[in-house]
Amino acid sequence: MVMSGGREARSKTSVVTPLGLRERTRAAVRGELSRAAMELFVRDGFDQTTVADIAAAAGVSTRSFFRYFPSKETVVLAHLVDIGHQALEQMRAAPAAADPWDVLRAAFEPSLNAIREDPATSLAIYQLLMQSAALRATHSEKGRQWCELLEPELARRLQPVPQSSHDPRARALVSAALACYDAACYAWANTLATVPIDALLDEAIATVRGHPIGGDTAGGNV
Repeated sequence: MVMSGGREARSKTSVVTPLGLRERTRAAVRGELSRAAMELFVRDGFDQTTVADIAAAAGVSTRSFFRYFPSKETVVLAHLVDIGHQALEQMRAAPAAADPWDVLRAAFEPSLNAIREDPATSLAIYQLLMQSAALRATHSEKGRQWCELLEPELARRLQPVPQSSHDPRARALVSAALACYDAACYAWANTLATVPIDALLDEAIATVRGHPIGGDTAGGNV
């Protein structure tokens, strides 16, 4: 309902503004913890850095740290949750008749943009992933969550429409696309960011991309 001003407008402002300030403050603290953690991880190594080290560098208590992050692993990988939801929005915005592989390729644009905007931090993250078994395990769990998030949207687009929940196509395609993305990121990190991430991802996708879903397979790969 649209309010016309006066007391109603002032009342609504008094309710919304404090909540916005709290959220902005929380985001600022999380951002400071993330920055402090990444600096320490890169300088000292992930396994050698403790939660107490991160909290001290950010100027908060260890107890306060756990109000924002459940573990130091989640500090590194927290951004992947938000990017996963952005990937879903990219898929939903794709044309209804778009090829499933094109839809999945578009889903990676938010993540690719994050890499383009801050390649140094992204490179540091992937180098940490390659060095730490604990981070790799957490990263695998995030990949599973992405798969669960994106699979229903892709299943909705597949032709012919799946007749049961046992249709494996959407999960197979999303899992393959995520594997392509991970392969491209690790290759990018191994080149020390000297090769464009887009080129590596496109090369990985081209390697595994098969015939169009529901289309004529006589014409070869797409």
